[in-house]
Amino acid sequence: MLGYKFRGLTAVNRRKDRRIHISALARISGKSVLIKDISLGGLAFITNKIKFEIGDDILIEIDIPDVGCVKIGATVVRIEGTHEYGAAFIGLSADAFKLIETLELGNYRRRQLNVA
Repeated sequence: MLGYKFRGLTAVNRRKDRRIHISALARISGKSVLIKDISLGGLAFITNKIKFEIGDDILIEIDIPDVGCVKIGATVVRIEGTHEYGAAFIGLSADAFKLIETLELGNYRRRQLNVA
């Protein structure tokens, strides 16, 4: 029975893509937010400057020095507490894919973004 997930007792991870834990600033609607993690499917962010509802469409501007600046459309899909949100990307441009892929390689993430 080892490894068996009991429904309702453990959280089921439905993510298809590998999450990269980072601490990077981004902008949504001109307001700063803090990105907690990112994957090819979406990201988690924290903000106390803007309130979102599930289903809200947003445009996220991510600018990471020496990697690049991209704008990615997303939809809010999760709310945790009062300040943490999860968003699923609505299509990725080649530049956005490249930025996330660069972060996923690992070396830059630890060196530049002080990831725990």
